[in-house]
Amino acid sequence: MRNLLQMELPFLRLFGRDTVTPTSVTPAPKKPIPRASSGTAREEACSITFSGQHIAYTLRRSPKRRSIALQIDARGLRVAAPVRATLRDAEEVLYKHADWVTKKLREWHAPTQTQRRAWQLGNPLLYLGHVRPLRILQSAPGVPTQFIALGESLQLSLPQPPTAPDYSARVRATLDAALREAARQHFAPRLAHYASLIGEPVPTLRLSSAATRWGSCSRRVAGISAVITVSLNWRMIHFPPHLIDYVIAHEIAHIKHMNHSPRFWALVGKLFPDYQAARAEIKRRALELPEI
Repeated sequence: MRNLLQMELPFLRLFGRDTVTPTSVTPAPKKPIPRASSGTAREEACSITFSGQHIAYTLRRSPKRRSIALQIDARGLRVAAPVRATLRDAEEVLYKHADWVTKKLREWHAPTQTQRRAWQLGNPLLYLGHVRPLRILQSAPGVPTQFIALGESLQLSLPQPPTAPDYSARVRATLDAALREAARQHFAPRLAHYASLIGEPVPTLRLSSAATRWGSCSRRVAGISAVITVSLNWRMIHFPPHLIDYVIAHEIAHIKHMNHSPRFWALVGKLFPDYQAARAEIKRRALELPEI
């Protein structure tokens, strides 16, 4: 018999202070809308209207999801939902959080935020909370790609010369892969540290590029054994180390409590006492992540 439990830390909380009860919104359609077939995962382009404002969004249904979550980024508004959720289910959540959605869309697409997130070849890079100059070098033949931090600067080497026709795309792809590996190297010892604080074995680390969460913790039970997996979003490599620590502490606490009960938050408080400030800071910094 196999059982799977999972808890996750979303990019942006939908039920916190950022939420305002929507007013003057178009009511959801009353006609029945079919569900997606079970076991499939797909995306579809949708739209909704709030007080005369037409907003396009992408609805992604996934068999891995257990609830509906909203995310706003460079791609616009995205709704992640369980595979059997209906369009009406998604729209009910959107209508409920209409004010939140419109407010966050304005913030995300504000010129100052757009400029801050934009990354072009030759620009510095946000890495572990600091904007650092990035040097891109051509490596010698046979030398593997390298990404290293040298004090307050970064260095990326790759074999392609700057004159290569696809040079910019190769730099971005190489940088993407290098940042993922840097994230793994940074996350692993911190995961071991927090697991030791609660007397648990180090869980399996999985890097995630999830569209709607910073981290998740799952327990898969088969017979009498259990496997704990903590998934961490690799984009957190842009965050200051203390915010990465908070997310890891949050997920480690789920090993003991697969819920968000008072006992869970009490354990989070022991592992990371300033967790409330960290949660607020993550919300702010999420708007600044570079788009590579």
